[in-house]
Amino acid sequence: MKRIFQLLPVFLMVTTAQAANFDCTKASTKVEKMICGNAELSKLDEDLNAAYQSAKQDESQAKTVRRVQMEWLKGRNSCTNITCLKTAYEMRVAQLQLGENTRITKGADNPICTKVEKGDISYINFDLMHALIPDSTAHQSYDEGLARADIDNNGQLENIVKVYESKGPYEATFLATTDDSRTHILDTTLNKSLSEILAGDLFILNGVTFIDIRGGDIRTIFKIEHENANLMCEFQRYTSFSEGR
Repeated sequence: MKRIFQLLPVFLMVTTAQAANFDCTKASTKVEKMICGNAELSKLDEDLNAAYQSAKQDESQAKTVRRVQMEWLKGRNSCTNITCLKTAYEMRVAQLQLGENTRITKGADNPICTKVEKGDISYINFDLMHALIPDSTAHQSYDEGLARADIDNNGQLENIVKVYESKGPYEATFLATTDDSRTHILDTTLNKSLSEILAGDLFILNGVTFIDIRGGDIRTIFKIEHENANLMCEFQRYTSFSEGR
């Protein structure tokens, strides 16, 4: 695949320019040029537009969808690399698609869950630098950057990374905190709790940090408190009208 890319750069550039959801011949910002220069990002831009247009069909949610989309664009435009952009697009597409046909199965009376269901949240970017070295003996790597957030809601900011672990046929990604130098994963009760749930995306509401986890047809919202992961909301996708009633 890499060899084909090297042999046909002009072809791929033209294909990407056609695939993006905007005119790449008029791309002027660094972010727009990165999207136009990357086939995967260009396809994600198309997928996002399709999901966005579909989500706006619900007139009761259209205003919120448009407002959140504008906020998302501001966050996307702050990305400085392809990894950040890819993550931003994947999160937003999943948010729009999952929000179309879901029902709250836990936390229906919680205003936090209502805001999440409406897409009325903004995510924290993992776009800061860290100096972690992949651990081949533990089969771990770090595919994204670092985020700064009060993940356990104790009033102090932590350095947070996403750890990818692969052992034989099993693969998992989870969140972890690093030391102040951003070079080592801490051996703490907090990290043990984080390793027991899949990695999610972080957002803040009313000064509280939450973890948004999507897996298959289920979406869960966790709040870390006293180093324990507490389930706050659960959403399930339904595929028919009778299921969603």
